[in-house]
Amino acid sequence: MDLEQITRDIFRIPVHESHDVSALIENQSFPVINLGSKGIGILLNEEDAFPVSDQIFTITLHLGGKQFELKGKIVHVSPHDSGNYLCGVELVGLTHQCEKTIADYIKKHRSSMFTE
Repeated sequence: MDLEQITRDIFRIPVHESHDVSALIENQSFPVINLGSKGIGILLNEEDAFPVSDQIFTITLHLGGKQFELKGKIVHVSPHDSGNYLCGVELVGLTHQCEKTIADYIKKHRSSMFTE
């Protein structure tokens, strides 16, 4: 297959600090540093690191002035350039309204990624 034919259907876009996107997980708030249609990335220090597992837990996602009660699971924890850890969280059982809000955010901010 030619590399030019490969299309990535799901990707995450960076979230700027000024966008005020956050996730509350186990009563602790984390800034979201990237967002995709089915997941988020948060930064953790070593003491806050979650284990990668199939365990489903509750996440409160704050996005676009709205709050969504979701389920999620940790899919990876990787070293990050900041010296912390990047934690990938798969969002499970998204509501239609949450999917639409995420899609609108991605559409709005994706175009600005390629114009800067």
